[in-house]
Amino acid sequence: MAILSLKDVFDYGFVKTAICSFNFVNIEQLYGIVTAAEELQNPVVLMISQKTALKYGLEEMFSLAKSKVERLATPYVIHLDHAKSIELVEKAIDLGFSSVMFDGSSLPFEENIKKTYEVVKRAHKYGITVEGEINTIYGKEEDGISETNIYTKVEDAKKFAEETEVDFLAVSIGTKHGLYEGTPSLRYDLITEISNLIKPKLVMHGCSGLTADQLKKAIQSGIKKLNFGTEVMLTQINSIKKSLENLSKPDIRPVMDSSIEEIKEYVKNTINSILW
Repeated sequence: MAILSLKDVFDYGFVKTAICSFNFVNIEQLYGIVTAAEELQNPVVLMISQKTALKYGLEEMFSLAKSKVERLATPYVIHLDHAKSIELVEKAIDLGFSSVMFDGSSLPFEENIKKTYEVVKRAHKYGITVEGEINTIYGKEEDGISETNIYTKVEDAKKFAEETEVDFLAVSIGTKHGLYEGTPSLRYDLITEISNLIKPKLVMHGCSGLTADQLKKAIQSGIKKLNFGTEVMLTQINSIKKSLENLSKPDIRPVMDSSIEEIKEYVKNTINSILW
């Protein structure tokens, strides 16, 4: 199956309600995610963040994902996540990413609109989906920490959607990046109001740590793309810790194999619990 744009997996009917998106930073995480998707025959978004791209190489990470999935049966989206640099987005477009996110949420609102529209004009020429973001979603994400959650205003979402022509839009509805402390205050009413008003599909960042019921309700309210990153990391870390306790010889391969299996089960459980 070809690597498809985020828009196409919906338009072609591969996705009925919503799609799960998973960040990966190494080959074991990638293999675990992909193996789960193949076993379920369910499309997923493989996300490479700006931080990962700058640390390990955008081309190297893209090639790793592309070579793994391009001949498999399930459709996949390869997505550049939280790119704050237009230059990095342009490089991703040239490489063949099927979806890109320009994150101008930390910029003044009008500047975010202007720069996001620049990305949209270029990406759409090649059939590449664009995700934008307004109102920084609190918590740790890449190179910043915000402890204050500012809910997106409906009128701002409408203006941004109309003037940028993005395909997907991440809005602030009470989630956070990283681990939760306390109980998140999710605005399902805001999800519904915005999704009913704008053309772009809504994205929910910071899904790690939320319950299946919370995620299902978000989908029912209008969320179409759900992002998971922290739980992938924690699954691998915990698996490696457990394997190292029982390591009998200096061979890292069974340790890594075990982490692939654990990540696979985590991804399968996530998809099964919220989409089916």
